[in-house]
Amino acid sequence: MIIDRPDRDALRVLFSESSRIHQLTLSDTILSWCDHIPIQGFPQLSELGVYWVYHSPTRVDSDKLSVIFSSAHRVNWNSDSDPRLVQVNGYRLHFLHLAMSRIPVTRVLEVLAACPNLRNADIALKGGHEYTSMSHRERILLPELRSLVLNGTWHLTCLLRSVQAPLLSCLNMNWRNHDPRECNLKALESFLTCSPHLEEIALHGFLKKEHWLISIITNNTNIRKLTVTAQRWKIPPITIKTFELLTRERHGRFVLPHLEKLVYRGARYVPDKIVLCMIESCVSPQNNVDCSSCSRRTCTLKSICLDRGNPMAAEAVARPETICQESGLEAEGKFASRD
Repeated sequence: MIIDRPDRDALRVLFSESSRIHQLTLSDTILSWCDHIPIQGFPQLSELGVYWVYHSPTRVDSDKLSVIFSSAHRVNWNSDSDPRLVQVNGYRLHFLHLAMSRIPVTRVLEVLAACPNLRNADIALKGGHEYTSMSHRERILLPELRSLVLNGTWHLTCLLRSVQAPLLSCLNMNWRNHDPRECNLKALESFLTCSPHLEEIALHGFLKKEHWLISIITNNTNIRKLTVTAQRWKIPPITIKTFELLTRERHGRFVLPHLEKLVYRGARYVPDKIVLCMIESCVSPQNNVDCSSCSRRTCTLKSICLDRGNPMAAEAVARPETICQESGLEAEGKFASRD
């Protein structure tokens, strides 16, 4: 890791062995040391991190780093500087992490368009730049992308509308502000339409209304892992409707027939009976009068986490304990109060 004011003699020795370096992290706002140290190729370099920790008006001289960037397949770019080098060498990248606060989302789209071979992308926008509407254009195709992590505000709506990832299997979204506009859901739905193989989806702070979640569940039936985190101070987006939807059988099958892990953290005010019926329906056949449709369910659910909701009554907690013992289900979360 190269930080501010490094020992140049030590760097000369290290960079003379650049062909042996697999991972390199640069944390410096001034790259004057590059003028005094010959930088050769990095044929073994797999991961490169760039962290400009100080806000400086000085632009990074990207030409000095071009030799390093031309070898990396994984790049972590945590800087307010323009990621031009990422864009120039984007065709080589398989993994990209962008964490920026002063660069508009439209600039991020230009970088992604230059990275057609990405398999994993992690985008964090910290705000600080107003959203700029884009003219209608074809979606940016990322044919190899399997995992996408988005962390930011409503600026990410533009990204959802502009990217197409047909082989995407994992989507993780962390919405960091309260924005209940329907356009956010429309943008996500249009993105998911282009990702028919999605198996894992995590929504943190994104859901503002229950019908948003119901729409996502009913239109993405291949989901194996579903994670929802609701904001504590907002109206809970999950009620009896969602639990009954996950329990009820339609046209001979369940809404999420392949669901293996369910995680819900947030304000939840659902009667114990409804919660238990949903759990029973997902793990084993039950000849229960109240859950008659459960008897035809194939065992799929392996793990469930229910937290930050109303605690179960003491007499009701014994039932999920029994289910876990009989089916091997792993249960986490605060099911009951400390008493």
